[in-house]
Amino acid sequence: MNLLHIKLKNGDDILAQEYMEESDENGIVVFSPVEICIDPVNGFFAKSWAILSATQNVVVPRSEVLFCYPASDKAYTYYEEFLNKMSPSSEVYDEEEVSELEELFSTLLESRNSTKH
Repeated sequence: MNLLHIKLKNGDDILAQEYMEESDENGIVVFSPVEICIDPVNGFFAKSWAILSATQNVVVPRSEVLFCYPASDKAYTYYEEFLNKMSPSSEVYDEEEVSELEELFSTLLESRNSTKH
């Protein structure tokens, strides 16, 4: 996997796999781009750029890129962790967790529908 760290002019840090054969002088074609955000309280977190898209390919215009370098080992770790958490197989819950979530959801619905004076 050829992982890139792309810094955009707006300050966003993007980690993505490059599609070398499809990139051209106008843009960098990447696969499965993830924005890495830094919060002073919560630390690092990641957001998928294409979570609601039918495709995971995105063209990043070169005019928006401040720099683009191979990603560091730490970036590979963050990226792979995020992809593992987002994979459907990682969303397996046991019966107790499902029961707790159903109870919480029911409580939220009841409180929403109750009359407040």
